[in-house]
Amino acid sequence: MTDYSFIIKFIISPHQRFDIESKVYKFNLDSINMNVELLSKNLKTSIRKSTEFILKSSGWESEEKARQSGYAFLQAFKISLSLQGIGHDYGVRVFRTKDTSKQYKYISKGLALQAPTEDIHGVMVMETIDFSNIPRSGKQDVLIFSDIEEMKNIEKNIDYIIENNYSITENQIISIEAYNSSFFQENSDIRFLLRIMSLEALIDQERRSQNARKHIDEIIKLTQKSNLDEKEKQSLVSSIGQLKKKSISQSGAELASKYLREKKYMNLSASDFFKKCYAVRSKLIHKDKDLPTITEVSRLSEELEIFVREMLYQSIVSINQAS
Repeated sequence: MTDYSFIIKFIISPHQRFDIESKVYKFNLDSINMNVELLSKNLKTSIRKSTEFILKSSGWESEEKARQSGYAFLQAFKISLSLQGIGHDYGVRVFRTKDTSKQYKYISKGLALQAPTEDIHGVMVMETIDFSNIPRSGKQDVLIFSDIEEMKNIEKNIDYIIENNYSITENQIISIEAYNSSFFQENSDIRFLLRIMSLEALIDQERRSQNARKHIDEIIKLTQKSNLDEKEKQSLVSSIGQLKKKSISQSGAELASKYLREKKYMNLSASDFFKKCYAVRSKLIHKDKDLPTITEVSRLSEELEIFVREMLYQSIVSINQAS
């Protein structure tokens, strides 16, 4: 009887590694009855020496069941690695498949495609085959990051997320992607800005108080009655109207206080740390004369990585506990 498998290709940041000497790591996911293995893309190389990986799960009774289970695992795995602070990617940086075997059926956005030589990412479903035929890559330098205990934490998160049917919003997906992309950047300014973007995706700019909005309406009326050029007038009216919502700096600080409460970052409260980071972001983007040094941005970015990870965790938990 034919059974089906799903595989997921991904890479981790070149500055991080899984500290696992074996060539195969079997996830302990008994509570959700799912058998998943982590393999180096080069099956002759230990997981410890690789940054390119394949997740494999076999024994599914149908292609549809394999696809559904694959997507459920992918979402839980992405969240779990992010919460563990491991930069990973499933998109354009993922290694290209060179196998031309027609038995692969790639699943992309729910469509089955016979396109094994294309860069199709996400869940790939096929009839179970001998994975020793998967293309191999060369060795890489190592930088140890995640030991076996951290892998156990990832397992627990995957178990919990799938068992409790956790979901994530579109904005949280964007936040996770920006956060993960930051791990692949050599430039400290870019790493920092991507982590700020990750936070911005989580922020909902609420409206200001009714009195404040009335005051803004009065300013808009005065602007409309002015003798300014019509184009300039409309531009000002549009800009002033945006003030009815709280600024990103204010909204982000309030969200940080809500999620992180009494936690400290660089001896600052969560809200003050966010304001500090956002002020630096504005200086970098708007070419302020008083730019921070590369060292200052690098140190701030390291602390910001922890801050973003903890904000993501609280955001995901908050959304799912409320539903």
